[in-house]
Order: sequence, then C-alpha cells, then structure tokens
Amino acid sequence: MKTIKILSIGNSFSVDAQRYLHAIAEANGESIECHDIVIGGCSLERHYNNMLADAYEYGYIINGESLGEKMSIKEALLRCEWDYVTLQQNSRNSYKYETYEPYALPLAEYVRKYAPKAKILIHNTWAYSDSLVSACGFDNHRDMYSHIERCYRKFAEEIGADGIIRTGEVIERMMNDSIRSTHRDGQHISLGVGRYAAALTFFSYLTGRRAVGTKNVELDEAVPEATLEKIKETVDEALASEGFYYGIKTHRNVPYVYTYKGDADKNPERRLDMYLPDSNSFDVLLYFHGGGFVKGDKRGDFSETLARFYIERGIAYVPANYRMYPMASFPDFVKDAALAVKFVKDYLQKTGNSGKIYVGGTSAGGYLTQLLCFDRKYLSFVGVDSSDIAGYIHDAGQPTTHFNVLRERGLDRRRVVVDEAAPLYYVGVEKEYPPMLFTLADNDMKNRPEQTELLLSTMRHFGYDMSKVEKVIIPDSTHSSYTSRLDVDGLPIFGKIIADFIKRH
Repeated sequence: MKTIKILSIGNSFSVDAQRYLHAIAEANGESIECHDIVIGGCSLERHYNNMLADAYEYGYIINGESLGEKMSIKEALLRCEWDYVTLQQNSRNSYKYETYEPYALPLAEYVRKYAPKAKILIHNTWAYSDSLVSACGFDNHRDMYSHIERCYRKFAEEIGADGIIRTGEVIERMMNDSIRSTHRDGQHISLGVGRYAAALTFFSYLTGRRAVGTKNVELDEAVPEATLEKIKETVDEALASEGFYYGIKTHRNVPYVYTYKGDADKNPERRLDMYLPDSNSFDVLLYFHGGGFVKGDKRGDFSETLARFYIERGIAYVPANYRMYPMASFPDFVKDAALAVKFVKDYLQKTGNSGKIYVGGTSAGGYLTQLLCFDRKYLSFVGVDSSDIAGYIHDAGQPTTHFNVLRERGLDRRRVVVDEAAPLYYVGVEKEYPPMLFTLADNDMKNRPEQTELLLSTMRHFGYDMSKVEKVIIPDSTHSSYTSRLDVDGLPIFGKIIADFIKRH
C-alpha cells in the first residue's frame, strides 16, 4: 500500500483540519501521513518572511502529535519526497485578497524548488460563526465565506495550484444545514464535529473515495453517531458537486455576463456551472432549466448524476440560470440565454477547444432554445452565428407565445397566441438550421403535443429539410418527468437520448 505524504505549511486551522486524517485513512484501508509545520495565526506574509530568513520558528506535528522540535520551511520541504504540499492564509486575512500578495507566488515557487514532485493544494478555510463575524465587518457567516471562497479561488489561479481542498465549503454547508457545534470559539472548528468534517474532506479529496467505516475513529470530543453520518453526507454532497469522485473539472456559479470594463455582472441569476471532462477537447451541452420563468435552478438534485453520465461520454455539461419573474420580463430571459451561449463560444475559443456547442432546455428552457433557434436576432446581437451551434434539444417547449408572457401582458394564459414572442412566428424567415431534437412525454401537458406538431408541420410547409429534425415521444411519462429518471441499468433516460443525438451530429 502506497503511503500518501502531505505537508501543510499552516497554522492552527491546518492542525484542526488534519487532526483525524491519518486515523480516518487507516479505518478505510488507506495510508496517509500528515505533517504540519505550524505557527498559530501565521499569515502568508509571515510564511514569506520566514522563507527568506530560513527561520526555525515552526512547530512540527505528525499525525496530530507534536514532536517538540522547531522546523524551517526549507528543512520541512527537504525532509522527504512529498506527494502534496498545502498552503493557506490565516483566518483574519482570508477574506482580504490584498493580504495574499505579493507573497503567494514566491511561496509557491519556493515549494516547487525544494519539493519539485509535490502537487500544491490550496486549503480553502472556513468562515467564523455568526457570533464572531461582526468583528470582520460581516453580517453573517454566508457573506464572510463568499469573500473567503473568492480569495482562495483567485489564490489558486495566481499560483497555478493543482487543486483546492474545500473544507470551508463543507463547514459552510453544515452551518446552513443547522448542524450544531461546528465551532468551538467562533473562529476555530470544534474538536469533534468540525475536525471530523475537515478530515473527511481531506481524505476524500486525496483518495477520491467516499469515507466509510469511520465510526470507530477516536475523537477528542464525543459526537452522536447520527451526527457523524450527517457529516459524512454533507462531505459527500460537497465533493460530489465538485466532481472529485470522477474525472470532472467543475466550476460553479460562473458569471457569464461582463461589463465593457470586464467586470462580472453581479446578478446572481446570470450564472452557470461547468462540468468539464479531464481533456483538452470536448463537445459542450449548454442547458436551460424549466419552471415557467418563475422557478427552477441550474443545479437540481439530478445535476451530478447527469454530469457524470455526460462526462463519461466526453461531453461537457453546462447548466445555466437566467433572470426570471418578478425581477425580469420578456425578453430578458431570452437575452440571458443568448449571452450564456456567447460565453460558451468564447470559452472554447480562448481555450483552443474545437468542440461543438449544443444548446438544450426543458419546458421554459425549451421555449428559450426555440426562440434562440428560430429568431436569429438574439444570438446575432451577441455575435453568435447559427453555424456556431451544432444542434438544439427542444424538450417540451412551447412554440407559441409562452403562457407566462401572456400573463405578463394581462391576457388569459390559456390563449394560443403567435406573435413576436412565439418561436413559431419566425419559422420560414430562414431556411437553414442546425439539427434539432424535439422531445415530449406521452402524457405531456395539455396542448403541448399539438402545438409542437403545429411547429413541425409549419417547418414542412416552408420546405425545411426535415431529415435534420427528430421527434421522440418518451413513454410512461408526464411533462418533463423523465428528465430525472433512471432506466433499469441505472442510466439517465433523457440523458441517453441527448447523448445519442450529440454523438450522431
């Protein structure tokens, strides 16, 4: 069995995070050797100055036990061949990026010089509890953590880190889920609940495994078994969402709208998630959720299952949010969808990826895809040509004017209207379109199958090449119910249909 050797250049937060790591590894049939060089409250600036002076100021801890000797950063780096070296900012400065520079990059270069085979990981630490955040100028732990998370992400980008261990996100999720006793003093995580969660996060990140068999790990503070299981679930959810259990690179809540000055739009709805294969060339499925423009979110309960399915087939999965009622009105959400397409196109160009773009959506999202497809002005306005799209997936979308657009106008939502807000209105304006897939349930909502057939018959009337158009009726289903169902083999029913369409086009 290979022993994973990890060195943390840290402070009390790294000690907390790794206190039980070696024991959890042993309980799961793994071997992890944890080394910490520590100064309480040590900042990146102090690490940097100690690096320059080769100062022997660090306490040395192995597997949670102090050796009672002093250590310098250089001596620690040279002590053995490390698999990983972790870096972190001290908590008082973790949310202020100006305190990371100019120390971050020289520290990383120093690590690479004296431990050239080690991967550098960023330890994304946690927010204080609500009882202490006011001392940092925040109203609550959520606001503090959002600042911390952005700083660590930028830290990782600046030094070209090999990864981020998101213990802070796990602690944040626990606080949001009302798991008690996450902190022991408002600042440090608790000896039982907090340290256990942090060590589980490290274990799963380093091994790519879900931790099992950890109930017998001896903790410094008693924790009920039910709470231990809840912590395991929280860690599992956090890491699965980041793709650590399979070959996915994940970026969450990425803004896709920028000002002319290059600043990211602050609207939280104009965000997308990116589940990317671990390769340099792949096709992209950009997908818009349903919900009638009044509800819904890019990150549903089925997102990680879909992401894994698509990634295994070499397809990037990019679900996107958009503005909705009551904060938006027609055509705001259509414009947002077009901007998301532009973002994906620009991303592929910037990264040198020659993959194709497929645009899809369910229900209200299907209405968006139909408007993008048939009313060319939305994509044209943002500099995207119809030839940039390899195919559309129109899932149960309304081809007439959407019922909530009618409600916005004060009209009866049951009316069937074909005007400038209807995808059907634009059929025949252009004759060339990319391949399309139309999907419906065999027991879909009233009038949706008939309206879809009206759209298809209108396309035939205008001489569209129907060999590029497919229609699939999904059996034993109601409106969009199949989007989160598995078949007898445990594979997403709807995902298989989409992946097959992409493979053929």
